[in-house]
Amino acid sequence: DGALQFFTVFSSSIDLISIPPDELMKMTWTDLRTEFPSLYPAQLHFILSHYLLPEHIEEVPIQWTPTSSDARDALNEGFLRESFESHPDFELPIGGYLLDLDSQSCDNHMLNKFVESLRKELKNKKKNVDIVRVTE
Repeated sequence: DGALQFFTVFSSSIDLISIPPDELMKMTWTDLRTEFPSLYPAQLHFILSHYLLPEHIEEVPIQWTPTSSDARDALNEGFLRESFESHPDFELPIGGYLLDLDSQSCDNHMLNKFVESLRKELKNKKKNVDIVRVTE
């Protein structure tokens, strides 16, 4: 299924960049290919070559160099965006839920930022709203 493959690659990319730098610096290309098999070599190479290294590290670690068996595929830009540009449609709910703008119980930082921006936008429009009811 295309959606499952897309989200697997997307999730793997997020997991990769979420690894603490000190831990990531110890990993080899082979370790990373084993840990993230859903990423094409080109995608893994791109992420690693654009990774913001800690200030005390000046060059991309040698252990991140693709193996000889992956070297050609790691430079194949045709695989770089394949799964990211052909993603499935996102289906968002259009009704039947409540969004409590006063709730601070969510652990999701991005959702909290969204709710805060929505709260400010509604305040700027001089609308006193605590709960947004979404209906079809």
